[in-house]
Amino acid sequence: MQIPTSVSTQSTTTISERRRDGPILHPERPGKPVCGIYQYDGTCDFGFACPFDHPKDLQPTGLVMEQQGPKKRKRGEKKPRLTLRGFTFEQQEAHFKRANETEGFHVGYVPLGSRRGGIIYPVPLSQCSSIPKNLAKLAIKGYNEEHATTYKFVKLIRVNMKSVGGIVYYITFQAKDMKSGSRPQNFQTRVFQSIRDTKVRLCRLEQKKSTLPEGPGETSQQQDQ
Repeated sequence: MQIPTSVSTQSTTTISERRRDGPILHPERPGKPVCGIYQYDGTCDFGFACPFDHPKDLQPTGLVMEQQGPKKRKRGEKKPRLTLRGFTFEQQEAHFKRANETEGFHVGYVPLGSRRGGIIYPVPLSQCSSIPKNLAKLAIKGYNEEHATTYKFVKLIRVNMKSVGGIVYYITFQAKDMKSGSRPQNFQTRVFQSIRDTKVRLCRLEQKKSTLPEGPGETSQQQDQ
């Protein structure tokens, strides 16, 4: 898997600038699952090409803001500017290295200001829609057919994703072989999902983790960030 190696300096994109950069309109599709990217950072690069719901009044769950300036303002003083923090040059270099070494399954924390197209970032399990779980079930079904096994999905462990002509999910999950009754095993699957189709690109037993230090917030059982 080829991961982009270009880097940029630390981002200080404001909320208004971030929304102006993305599509102006986000389609509301009642009855459809909420778009995971839109739910997390409040924007979706696919616009009307995205098949998922984009509720107008949804409060993005991933927005972690930093206030610049003092907490208390003097009378007449302008409201402090809210920014989206991004990677420094060194942090982004380390991110790409970790993503290459682990094929996208262990990337550590990615600040909101750096979550743009082509960047793999983690999604806390508590903020996931039902999509990653359903994709993991689809992947283990294909694995069983190919290897004549009887594994059954147990739970999600970690979910990473990126947007590039669709959404690529990097999902680590547990599954148990119902025939042997052995302990659950950790699996990894990479699934590409677009408005037209869903393709399981990879499903395998979990591979060795990166030898690099773990990123902030990354553990064997992904926690909320």
